[in-house]
Amino acid sequence: MFKHPLSDSGLSRRPFLSAAGMGLAGVAFQALRAGNSVAQETQTSGTTWAPPDGRPHRFPRAKQVIWLMMRGGFSHLESFDPKPQLDIHAGKTLGESPHKYVLESSFLRNVREQVADNIIDKTKARIFPTQIGFQRGGRSGIEVSDWFPHVRECVDDLAVIRSMWTTDNNHGAQWEFLSGRHLLDG
Repeated sequence: MFKHPLSDSGLSRRPFLSAAGMGLAGVAFQALRAGNSVAQETQTSGTTWAPPDGRPHRFPRAKQVIWLMMRGGFSHLESFDPKPQLDIHAGKTLGESPHKYVLESSFLRNVREQVADNIIDKTKARIFPTQIGFQRGGRSGIEVSDWFPHVRECVDDLAVIRSMWTTDNNHGAQWEFLSGRHLLDG
């Protein structure tokens, strides 16, 4: 039987952020955390809780919602996560750069065993330089790509998380997981 990785009693920061970032669950959690829940309203108003009847408990402010769930997106390398080392080592292979230890990673070895027909030979692939510049924005000084000059103006209102990583680069499996199916279906 499949055991969900978050089912253990202890929940560390990394699995929590990973799970929260998988879709609208993170948005819903933020709304609950801000105190917009029905349960908190019930406690403060002194009324008893009743099961939902299908009607909204507040007057909806949004008149329309457009939800685009698209495969793909912009690169993290050219949005909110500058990588100056890419420009320094552009044109080299990973083996020629100081980061050749990445090729000996146990995580990469596992991926190589799982994806035997991978068309990209990681030992010969060249490092590609960044294609767009970055500038610091807001009081926080977070670097934002030149693709998003207007976002840079309000970057202090965003939560930019740069500490997350994964060993899975299989986008199809992640798409299946995000849309509610099992990770191995992709």
